[in-house]
Amino acid sequence: MPLAADQPVHVFVLAGQSNMEGKAKVSLLEHQAHDPNTAMEFAHVMDGTDFRVWEKVRIKFLDRKGKLTAGFGSPNCIGPELGFGEKIAQHIDGDIVLIKTAWGGKSLFRDFRPPSSGMPSEETLEKLLQQARNRKPKTTAEEISDSFGYFYREMVSEVRETLDNVGEHFPELADRDLELAGFVWFQGWNDMVNDSYTAEYAENMANFIRDVRKDLGKPNLPFVIGQLGVGGLFEQQQNPKKQAFKDAQAQAAELPEFEGNVSVVPTDVLWDMRADAVFQKGWKENLEEWNTIGSDYPYHYLGSARAYLRMGNAFAQSVLELMGVVEAEFYTPEVRDIEGWTVEVDPLLVSPDYQDIGDQAMKALANHLQRVKYIVPQDRIDQLVKLPIRLELFNRKLTSMQYHPDRGWLVAHRHDPHLVNRVHIPRATALFDSAMWAKHPYVVLHELAHSYHDQVLGFDHPEIIAAFEEAKEKGSYEDVLLYTGERVRHYGLSNHKEYFAESTEAYFGVNDFYPFVRAELKEHDPRMFELLEKIWGKVK
Repeated sequence: MPLAADQPVHVFVLAGQSNMEGKAKVSLLEHQAHDPNTAMEFAHVMDGTDFRVWEKVRIKFLDRKGKLTAGFGSPNCIGPELGFGEKIAQHIDGDIVLIKTAWGGKSLFRDFRPPSSGMPSEETLEKLLQQARNRKPKTTAEEISDSFGYFYREMVSEVRETLDNVGEHFPELADRDLELAGFVWFQGWNDMVNDSYTAEYAENMANFIRDVRKDLGKPNLPFVIGQLGVGGLFEQQQNPKKQAFKDAQAQAAELPEFEGNVSVVPTDVLWDMRADAVFQKGWKENLEEWNTIGSDYPYHYLGSARAYLRMGNAFAQSVLELMGVVEAEFYTPEVRDIEGWTVEVDPLLVSPDYQDIGDQAMKALANHLQRVKYIVPQDRIDQLVKLPIRLELFNRKLTSMQYHPDRGWLVAHRHDPHLVNRVHIPRATALFDSAMWAKHPYVVLHELAHSYHDQVLGFDHPEIIAAFEEAKEKGSYEDVLLYTGERVRHYGLSNHKEYFAESTEAYFGVNDFYPFVRAELKEHDPRMFELLEKIWGKVK
């Protein structure tokens, strides 16, 4: 529910470096808002032919201030503030103030270094002094020392000054009570490109959060870390340096003291793939097209208005969740019929940005399901097709295909509770990954077997449990051949559920552990073979 209008003025701080400043040109946003091909997508920031002005949202960005509209990024640009303010205003009925403090080219290690991190080693200071003197011979050691934390102090000073003098900046808010409601931090490039800075980032970030809360007098201030995502979702995975930095950014939010009051918002998935495609084929050679979709370099998210609006909205959603104003937001899937199964598809997989991946994934899933249909008896297929499947672009926490029998587990681990009783494919690209096909050509059948075991047979099925206990007692699965040629303990010994699913793979297709195929299963584990004939029906 939106917060009531009689609440205090809610104040949010947006801090960081150049990507918090914002580098998407207003002229690009204006073009996209008027181009018939993109006008609907950007209509929410327009009021007729002019940019919309959010009357109840004020913004102060260093020497600029006013009611929120396009243009409060770097000069003649927008940043995350526009999407952020829009989203916040949808859920807070009263007045809102955004205090934006951002300076480009700054690191957390040095420029925004929090007081609690102290000074770096004398060796580091001496090295920096010599580097500085190579450019400016009269640089002093004191100047180097003073540079550490300089922009942290400037940031805190700017926030305090605005809070203390809000009536001077916004006369209509004079004498109003203020509530510092949230803090968003979006920064990282200058730390990412330096390995030693990255190594300290998690510790410095945790100290930064503690110090900001202390210095602004708000011990549990909701704090959002915008995770650097330049290059996009899949480029990040292929770049160990970028991935290491992203991991460092996320570590602070995992500390027990920050549970429920600090969150991390990935921005790689918000990358503008359409702008990226034009940039990659050569923006200079395709300048006319480029000017309709991007306006800067990759380290500034290609200057994409689409990306900056997305990021602002995502930051706001996370702040609102931490404030308790809104519930955690999970996407509403697009429902597709694939070979008779109800498949709930992540909307990103049917969006222009990721449609190619979505098409490949759905074709590969259809291949899996066709093979299930061709070999499993029809009366069992009639039951299997009633078991839904969820297909996701990229889940941050879950990597392997799996089945979710327990809603409580999903809620406790902050997953979408609607995943319960679904076969879940958390990363769509796994469906057309060559290594997955080599190892698990019947992986979807494996997960469907779990779903069937739970929803049709029941996990307490006595004959499956008895067969599993007998197999364990015999020890016949303790040392078996893996598809790689190694000898290992069979995964099916994990529990009776995996035993059933693994055996089902061998019964109908090919498993990655011996017994690999039906004939070998019949010879190696005749009791389970006979039970599968009873449960699934004979294979003709």
